[in-house]
Amino acid sequence: MEYAILKSYEAVKPYIPQVTATADKHKNMFGFLADSAYEQMAIKDQFWVAVNESRELKGYLMLGGTMPTLKVFQIYACKTSKGHLLGPKMLSELKKFARHPPAHAPTPCPRPAPSGSGLVRGVAG
Repeated sequence: MEYAILKSYEAVKPYIPQVTATADKHKNMFGFLADSAYEQMAIKDQFWVAVNESRELKGYLMLGGTMPTLKVFQIYACKTSKGHLLGPKMLSELKKFARHPPAHAPTPCPRPAPSGSGLVRGVAG
């Protein structure tokens, strides 16, 4: 079974209602997140969806943190994908992403320069 991991907001947006319904069914595992949380993470490209050849939702991964320390907030694979290594495939994609992040990957905000240091936003004054 082949799966595609969709990562862009435009690609995952149609699946958000189905994901929120799935997550609500499994609140005991995931806890509760408002529907808007999935949308917000998708906008930041931190919510990925796994689909089969028929474009049916088979799993998802929600990540957070900043480079180089990424965190998995939620990972889910449908029962119908059992034995097809979907979970490991999603984690493998996350590892690739961590090794070769796109230019827009989340990075830590720089700390302000100490007062009196002559530095403003990392530029000597």
